[in-house]
Amino acid sequence: MEQKYDVFISYSRKDYVDEKGHIFPENAISKIIQIFDKSGISYWFDKKGKYSLSKFETYIALKIKTCRIFVFVASENANKSEWTSREIAVADEFKKQIIPLKLDPSRYDDSIILRVQNLDFIAYYENEEQALEKLKQSVLHYREEVVQIEKEEEERRKKDEIRKRELLLTKIKEKEEELTEQKNRLRKIATEIAAAEITIKTLTQERREIKSNIPKIEQDLKILRSDNPSTSPISFIERLKQKLHSIFKTLGMAILLIIILTIAITKCNNNTKSDEDVNQVDSTTTTISQDLEPKFSVLQVTHSDSIQSGKRLGVIMHLSYKIENVDNIMANPCNIGIYFCTKDEKPIYTSDKRFQFVENSKQLSYSSPDLTETQETIHIFIPKSALSSPDNVKCDIVMFLGGIEYKSQEKFYLL
Repeated sequence: MEQKYDVFISYSRKDYVDEKGHIFPENAISKIIQIFDKSGISYWFDKKGKYSLSKFETYIALKIKTCRIFVFVASENANKSEWTSREIAVADEFKKQIIPLKLDPSRYDDSIILRVQNLDFIAYYENEEQALEKLKQSVLHYREEVVQIEKEEEERRKKDEIRKRELLLTKIKEKEEELTEQKNRLRKIATEIAAAEITIKTLTQERREIKSNIPKIEQDLKILRSDNPSTSPISFIERLKQKLHSIFKTLGMAILLIIILTIAITKCNNNTKSDEDVNQVDSTTTTISQDLEPKFSVLQVTHSDSIQSGKRLGVIMHLSYKIENVDNIMANPCNIGIYFCTKDEKPIYTSDKRFQFVENSKQLSYSSPDLTETQETIHIFIPKSALSSPDNVKCDIVMFLGGIEYKSQEKFYLL
């Protein structure tokens, strides 16, 4: 793999050495190299100028491609150089970050002006020290960005490689499964072929045996044939078969008739027994239903003195009631209703209270199938205008259990 450099330095050799190849003292190229060495910046440049035109594409172009940043040392000599023009064109093609460092204020050549005229340049001719420091900082800044981009591209490349490998593994597994299935089919075919070969051998052996017995069978037939057909063994066997067939036919009809009669008698007995069981179950169910039917009874209803609030007459009621067989209530929750009316059945007030039969409930509690005696205090406010006296009020207590109305047998008057 080709080594990567941080910087490719494009320059004119006329700014670095004289015609005899002697390096100019205090030249800008040497100072750039010195600051790069101190800053840990790797670089490459054509130090000896030994690469001819024939090697440009195979070597110089590769160096430009593998560098991270392209530094163009612009000068009057470099602006006119065909080599720097080619190098800038390659750097632009590979989308390298180009940093122009101007050694003098000379104008860019027409061959490169379109590629570098919009780039910010560093004026070396104004202040050498500041220009070199700015060049160093610019290279370090762009190197960090390029390195980050390279890491991201490397991660993407690795992820793509992983996906390709996973896809390849999936295809390999699918191929292995296909090969396994083909192997199983081939084994099955081989097994069938082996069985067929055994069958062919057996049939061939039987054929040989039959073929060897043909003369003996022909001899036996000749003996069985005679001039009198009625006395021949074959005729006797045929008559015997006909007689046995007639006997078996008659016997079969008799057995079938016995089976039909047996089935009919069994069915009659089962129907009689089923009717008796149904009557017995109905009777038992009726008895059980009567014994387990929920029962609601009011034990006592009392009230305190009347309380007036504006135009309403308040009555505090104390209600004691009992519910039996609560486990047989199919609906949950249930309602208890208290209906107030005058003695002449004129409605005054209705109170409905919903509750659930749950253990440890605040309203009701039970520890056995029958509820214990339960007492509740109910606050009732009756319009004052509807009554001449509280003594004129009576109430009916009704409980709705499982969708069925259970009304108390007594009517209670507010005394």
